[in-house]
Amino acid sequence: MPKNRLLITLLGLIMAGLLGACSSEESSSPATIDAAEGSSVKASGAEASGVGSEEGGARQAGLPFDVGPWDENDPNFQFFDPCTDIAPEVLAGAGLVEPEEEPVREEGGFASCYFLNELQNGDHRGTLVILTSDLVPKDKYNVAGIKILEGVDESGIALVEEADRLGASCSTSMVTSRGRWGVEVSYVGDGKLGNECEDARKIHNLLLKGMEK
Repeated sequence: MPKNRLLITLLGLIMAGLLGACSSEESSSPATIDAAEGSSVKASGAEASGVGSEEGGARQAGLPFDVGPWDENDPNFQFFDPCTDIAPEVLAGAGLVEPEEEPVREEGGFASCYFLNELQNGDHRGTLVILTSDLVPKDKYNVAGIKILEGVDESGIALVEEADRLGASCSTSMVTSRGRWGVEVSYVGDGKLGNECEDARKIHNLLLKGMEK
């Protein structure tokens, strides 16, 4: 199967799994979503980093969302789509210059786009970076095939593993007032480099830094 068809099929599987989890969630209370990734941003860390606690809903300077749970019943709720809501220059600053295909979207509940960057060491592998956002609460992670690897850090970023991926991959996961979004990194081709989580967190932090400007 050609590379682009394989990647499109992969994105279709991701969308199907996450939308299934979203549709099975008839009603999610803010308290349930507040527990996402196993822990909230602690007050001491928030004071040091400028990130508000999930309960407080304070906004990190310049970001288009609050770090903390979302409420779909809020009349002002706006779903965050990283593929369109992050400016092209911010994406480029994180090494994401141009998406490989048109973004995959489901109105108000799922968005995904991917970038394929060649590795600098000259081999045939590339770094596949997928930006995704959804409305999957923590109590539906099992349904969506999401496994928590590491709880939230001082910036509100957790590390998760997505069950329906091809090869080694690692994803960040950030719960915000506009939904859950993250960065997935995997390596296309033979072999494993083992830096997927490190690279995913680095790209996510670069995007946050760029959006703060």
